[in-house]
Amino acid sequence: MFGKKPWEIPHIDTMELWKFGDYKSFVSLELLAHLFKVPTPKDDIDGSMVSSIYYIEKDLQRIVDYCEKDVLTLANIFRRMRQEDLLKRYINLDQKMKFTDDQIADIGEEIINVLKTVYDPEIPVDIYELGLVYDVQISDDADVKIIMTLTTPNCPVAETLPQEVKDKVAEVENVKSVDLELTFEPSWNKDMMSEEAKFELGMLQFNVLTYQSCQKAAFFIDK
Repeated sequence: MFGKKPWEIPHIDTMELWKFGDYKSFVSLELLAHLFKVPTPKDDIDGSMVSSIYYIEKDLQRIVDYCEKDVLTLANIFRRMRQEDLLKRYINLDQKMKFTDDQIADIGEEIINVLKTVYDPEIPVDIYELGLVYDVQISDDADVKIIMTLTTPNCPVAETLPQEVKDKVAEVENVKSVDLELTFEPSWNKDMMSEEAKFELGMLQFNVLTYQSCQKAAFFIDK
């Protein structure tokens, strides 16, 4: 590469690659990151700000971080296209990146899906529908905090169930860390169960039958 001009070195310009044949426009890296659910590299600055940061603010490290995040994002987009796992978030470059609100929402949805695979051994309903999960907090770095309870402080799985929750949530893609807080304030009661859980346990059976009977009665009255 020594002695060669930039345009004399064979390379792939991803901006040209992502024009998809349209010479007038292109698909931005930020948009692709959003589409492929990859942390955006534009969480701090973008290319239009580099000049002022270099000449006015003289903050070279900020530019270095921006370029590093661009490279990591590009690599992860190609890994998505190849259906490969993203580069792990413990890599130093990735720890500087933030997730967008939409990406955080997607992570939250995946966490809820995972929580619905964890069951209280004494009740045939998952802990999410059972109302044992009080809160799920996700930072823009994808650090997760779960606040949950048990049906009773003397629950036989008081030691193992919280750890199972923590381990399963930690496996959700893009989750960086998981902190779990076990609390008994407020104490759990049946009113915290979802309608689906109550129905599954038969607690709403009487109400459903009553409703169906009323519907039938109304039908005959109309006739």
